[in-house]
Amino acid sequence: MATYVGFSTIGVNQPQDSVRAGVFGGVGNLQYQPLAGKKFVITDANLVLRDLLNALSIQQGSKVGQPDYGTTLWTYVFEPSDEFTLQAIEDEIRRVINQDSRIYLNSLAVYSQDNGVLVQVEMSFNPFNNPVNASFFLNRYDGSIQQLAQ
Repeated sequence: MATYVGFSTIGVNQPQDSVRAGVFGGVGNLQYQPLAGKKFVITDANLVLRDLLNALSIQQGSKVGQPDYGTTLWTYVFEPSDEFTLQAIEDEIRRVINQDSRIYLNSLAVYSQDNGVLVQVEMSFNPFNNPVNASFFLNRYDGSIQQLAQ
C-alpha cells in the first residue's frame, strides 16, 4: 500500500512563555520563537482510516474538481434524533465508504448520543482483508468528527 509522509503544524509559531509571571501579578514576557513542526508517517490501514476520516470531515462539493467527494452528514446531525435521521446518516456513511475502493464494509451501526452521533464500523481493507473495527463520534456542539480510541 501507499505511504504518506506528513508534516504537523500543531503548536507552530504559538507564543511561548519564556519568563514566568512576576511576583506582584506581572504578566511575564511573551515572545514568539518559531517552532518547527513534526514529521509523521502514515501507512497501510492507518492511511485508509485517515482518508475515510477526511472524507467524512469535508463538506460535499467543496473539493475543487471532485464535486462528489465529501459528505452531507452535517445536515443530518443537527436534525432531531429519530429513526429516519439515523437511517439517513447511515446511508450517507455507506455512500462515502463505497466511494473508496480500498474499503470493504462488513457492518455499520449508528447510535444517537446526548451530544452527537456514534458510528461503529467494521470493515476490511484491500488487499489485506483483515477486519478492522473503528468508531467515530460526530459532535453536534463543535461540528467535529473524531475517531475514538480502540
